[in-house]
Amino acid sequence: MEACLLWSDWAELAYESQEAVGLLICKIVKKDGLGHAIGTANRLFAYFMLLVRFILGGPPQELRFLWNFLLTDGKVAKNQPRADAEIQTVIVHSSHRGEGIGRTLLDRFISAARQEAQIRTVRTYTTPALTNWRFYERYGFKRVGTFYDNFSSSYVASKDANAIFYLLTL
Repeated sequence: MEACLLWSDWAELAYESQEAVGLLICKIVKKDGLGHAIGTANRLFAYFMLLVRFILGGPPQELRFLWNFLLTDGKVAKNQPRADAEIQTVIVHSSHRGEGIGRTLLDRFISAARQEAQIRTVRTYTTPALTNWRFYERYGFKRVGTFYDNFSSSYVASKDANAIFYLLTL
C-alpha cells in the first residue's frame, strides 16, 4: 500500500458507521512540466528507500517476494495501454460488496479527473484469481491484453495467474 500511495494522486476511503468499507487509489498519468519531473524524482527516491527498508528488514524469502513483485511491475510498465489516468487499487470489504461502494468511489474519481485534467481514458490491470474483474467490465472497461503475473502466481493465488489489462474510454 505504501508503494501505491507514493505514485498516486487520489486516495479515498468510504466509511459506514465509522468503519472503513472501501478504498480507491488512483493517479492522473497525463501531466506536464517541471513540477511533475521534480515530483517523479522525489517519488523515485522514496520508492528506492522503501525497497531498501524492505530488503534490510526481512528474511531472505522476502527477496524472492520482491523479485516477483518487480518482475510484474516491469511487465505492467512495459505493456500497459496508454491512458490519461490509472486505477491502482480498489478494495471493498467483503461484507459490503454489491452495495455500489466501488462504483461510487470510481465515479467520484472519474468525475474529478475529467474536470481537473480532461482525462479521456482510464487504465487498470487485475488478476482474475484475486479480484472481481467483472466489476470493471460492468463499469464499461474493455479487455485490451493479458500477461503472466509473477507476483500473484507466486505469493497470492498459489497457482498460475494471468493478469488482464483493461481500458475505459470516456
